[in-house]
Amino acid sequence: MPSKIAALVRTRARSAEEAGRPAYLDAQSGAARTWGEVGRAVEAWQAATRDAGLAPGTPVATAITEPLAFIGAYLGLLSAGAVILTLDPFTTSTRDAGEAAALAEAAAALTEFAAVGVVTDNDGGRRAALEAGIPAWDLTVSGPGAEGLGAVTGEPARWAEPSTVVLRTSGSTGRPKGVPLQERHLLHNAGAVVTHHRLGPGERMHSALPLFHINAQVTGVLSALVAGSSLVVADRFHRNGFWDVLETCEVTVLNAVPAILTLLADGTPPSERVARRVRFARSASAPLPVPTLKSFEERCGIGVLETYGMTEAAGQICANPLAPERRRPGSVGLPVGIELRVVDEGGRPVPAGEAGGVEIRGASVTTAYVVPAGSGAGPHRRMARNGSGWLPTGDVGSADRDGYVVLLGRGDGVINRGGEKVYPREV
Repeated sequence: MPSKIAALVRTRARSAEEAGRPAYLDAQSGAARTWGEVGRAVEAWQAATRDAGLAPGTPVATAITEPLAFIGAYLGLLSAGAVILTLDPFTTSTRDAGEAAALAEAAAALTEFAAVGVVTDNDGGRRAALEAGIPAWDLTVSGPGAEGLGAVTGEPARWAEPSTVVLRTSGSTGRPKGVPLQERHLLHNAGAVVTHHRLGPGERMHSALPLFHINAQVTGVLSALVAGSSLVVADRFHRNGFWDVLETCEVTVLNAVPAILTLLADGTPPSERVARRVRFARSASAPLPVPTLKSFEERCGIGVLETYGMTEAAGQICANPLAPERRRPGSVGLPVGIELRVVDEGGRPVPAGEAGGVEIRGASVTTAYVVPAGSGAGPHRRMARNGSGWLPTGDVGSADRDGYVVLLGRGDGVINRGGEKVYPREV
């Protein structure tokens, strides 16, 4: 089936109105790629993969530090039908005492997920590929496209649908497993983000979150593609000069996490012009303490939109309403484009306001995990949902009568004290 991401890129790149409009901008260098340039980059990737014999469904890894290079490779490989394993480029590039362990971990992932090569722009990615006995394919950092994409030899293991991203879990309960997200999962969630956040051609989001994680990929890269908006992307959060970047790039939405908001709340506030232009700061990835939310809003003059998401849902699950008067500090908001319920230990829905396990289902939720098999044949599939189609998130929370969700902690972090359950957030 033809890639929908490829079709969206082609539409933007061939539109007389959109082709010359900035799509993705580098926060540090100021470099920008228009939709026309993104379209040419994607076409170059499609041609390069065809020339290399990289058929749809072939697993390929990325370990890329330069943001615009990552975006070109990400959209290009998905458009070509590849299965992408996105690795942390800063781990593979580390020079500290943990370098050997980090490289061994990356090489193990490449082997377990049967990647045929690593697309990279750094020595760490090249060394990980060498360790795994597969080729490293160098990027052209200064422009769109790929250089040195070598021919694929042999018959690659095809264990996932074409145009799939695989993101690894933390592995806190053993070897990391993979979360495969097909194009339909990714685009459904990106569409929900666009609709809820009212993103459009006049909007410009800033994101300094890791591009190898789901938030930056969907809320950042793909929501810009779906909305025809633009994304200012940084390789990581840079505190010095942060507000200057937002002013220069005319940012209207800030995509952040609690740690970033905490630092900004303790620093020099933005100019009045920036505070007026930024519609809201979106907080994701972890519960946001109410004192941090209030401190940021008071210090910076920008409202906070607290959200909730996870990799298995292709990103966003809940978000507070855009209208400030409807937002509830301490709550992650209402489900967006997804079903959510709170259940007891027997899987039965609990009354409003009562704590229980959070479960989700919907078009953006993965159906399975992929678990390393320890061979070059690729990983095994393991069902992620129960018989009714619900996926247990592992989070404990509650939902009030209006549907607003409050997260109390992870299920394995609950303390049972004399029969009384104490939740991490309460502590």
